[in-house]
Amino acid sequence: MEKVFLDKKSLQELKEIWDQWNDKVRQLFYSNYGDLPYLLDMKIQVDRAY
Repeated sequence: MEKVFLDKKSLQELKEIWDQWNDKVRQLFYSNYGDLPYLLDMKIQVDRAY
């Protein structure tokens, strides 16, 4: 599995796009990308380096 790094601004932009989609578009996204959309609801700790 590949690691993905997002900064806080990029994550916020993704959440704003997600919020604009209707249920039909979201379901299409779920069917193509599985659980990936759930990442948009995760709490991200940005003050810790890994």
